[in-house]
Amino acid sequence: MKKRQNERERRKQWREEKERRKKDRERDRKRETKLEARILEELLRGLGAYIDATEAG
Repeated sequence: MKKRQNERERRKQWREEKERRKKDRERDRKRETKLEARILEELLRGLGAYIDATEAG
């Protein structure tokens, strides 16, 4: 009886930990995507400024 309870508890903890890791990965992926978008934005802004400066002469 006690063994079954322990086994159930272990499985429950394992599932919770698995779900927590999944959420962490999703959060990290979103954070990376936002960071990449910000970097690309800055690069494009810089490129635009460079093109404007070279065209202006």
